[in-house]
Amino acid sequence: MLAYTVYSEAGGVGKTSLAANAAIAHQRAGLDVLVVPLDPQDGDLSRLLGVDTAVLNRCKAEGFTV
Repeated sequence: MLAYTVYSEAGGVGKTSLAANAAIAHQRAGLDVLVVPLDPQDGDLSRLLGVDTAVLNRCKAEGFTV
């Protein structure tokens, strides 16, 4: 299992973009990927990864924390 963290206290340095691109590259290489966004500046990782907002809303309605 591969685990890594993208971290910087500075804003606008590309943390979200780097995390999204690394996840996509690993997925394309055939690896299973789990991305956990913890960015307090609320980078929109869901949008970058193409997560459908309808799916997110349905998960929230069913009690999942998204």
